Amino acid sequence: MVIGAGGLVSAWMRHRARLDLERERSARLAARVAGLSDLARRAGTVRIDERDQDGHRVVELHEPGHPARNEPRHPARDAA
Repeated sequence: MVIGAGGLVSAWMRHRARLDLERERSARLAARVAGLSDLARRAGTVRIDERDQDGHRVVELHEPGHPARNEPRHPARDAA
């Protein structure tokens, strides 16, 4: 199979673009995890509403013993 110089350059550019995209995704994920770990250390309830190319997520982080907003309280369990 013979690939012309134009095809070789085109394949190389696609490869570089794919590597750059993966590097950007990796950096974005690292920043997201660092930010979430900082939020998780805060007292109280933190609600995160996130939209990106993967979709839409709503996450609530709360301290143990403090139910989330939509989670019902259990008086018998709380008294123990």
